Amino acid sequence: MSGPLLAVARSLAAEWPAVAFVEADAQTYRAPDPFDVVLSRNGLMLFDDLDAAFANLAANLRPGGRIVFSTWAEAESNAWATIPNAAVAAHVRLPAAPEGPCAFALADPARVQAVLRRAGFGSVTLRRVDTDLWVASDVSDAVAFVARSLPLPADVKRRIVATLRVTLVPYARPDGVWLPSAAWLVSATL
Repeated sequence: MSGPLLAVARSLAAEWPAVAFVEADAQTYRAPDPFDVVLSRNGLMLFDDLDAAFANLAANLRPGGRIVFSTWAEAESNAWATIPNAAVAAHVRLPAAPEGPCAFALADPARVQAVLRRAGFGSVTLRRVDTDLWVASDVSDAVAFVARSLPLPADVKRRIVATLRVTLVPYARPDGVWLPSAAWLVSATL
């Protein structure tokens, strides 16, 4: 997935020759020169080993460097996750939530603080952001997106889609489907 995204980024940044893009694993990549800042939007919770990954990010920062990232708050405050899951759970048994990398692996502020401190960061701040999140242009688009990800028999999928459609209607606006969401905006320095 990163290759095509980087191609678009390179194209958009073509007029800035000092900008460079590297496709690498942030858990292990060692930059030739230290960075001033690490930025991430909802990606750092997916590391296999949080302690090793954040230690590596710190190792790539200059002294006094910053890390700033967003990460989802608890699942219960993120209807983009709970509504589809509830629609599926109404018709099939869901597996237990994963313990490892997932959208909510950094939802607990105490865990975020601990991981960052073990990596050598200080001045850790978390600011909660509660907002409505645009998920689709309309209910049909939202339902189609979820339906594509369901590896289930057609009859079960039809029932899930019907449940989801009814559940999403109250969240539809003229400019799309907007669901309540919550995230943490995290900042720390070395």
